[in-house]
Amino acid sequence: MITEEQWDDVGIDPESAEDWIEAGFDPTESLAWIQAGFDPTESAAWNAAGFDPDAAEGWCSYGFDLASSKDWNAAGFDLAGDAEAWRTAGFTPAEAGTLTTIGYDHPEDLP
Repeated sequence: MITEEQWDDVGIDPESAEDWIEAGFDPTESLAWIQAGFDPTESAAWNAAGFDPDAAEGWCSYGFDLASSKDWNAAGFDLAGDAEAWRTAGFTPAEAGTLTTIGYDHPEDLP
């Protein structure tokens, strides 16, 4: 069982700890999400979609929301920066995913 002291050790007050507990996180996980800039509700959604705090922060830093991050990730893009290059070039996740599977790593590689 997680104690109030463990929450205090990571700098999370009891009221906030309740929100994190309800979202399904322990103190260490909560701290990682907080440091990445997410609240308990957002963290739970990103986590449920398979993203860890660093990945979620990376996707958000390129202007992707959760839905678009999931689309690009499902198309084979693990890194937001790679997806951003294709998105900026005007490709959809499906188009970009197809092109990368046939050997084009970046839009600049296209003939």
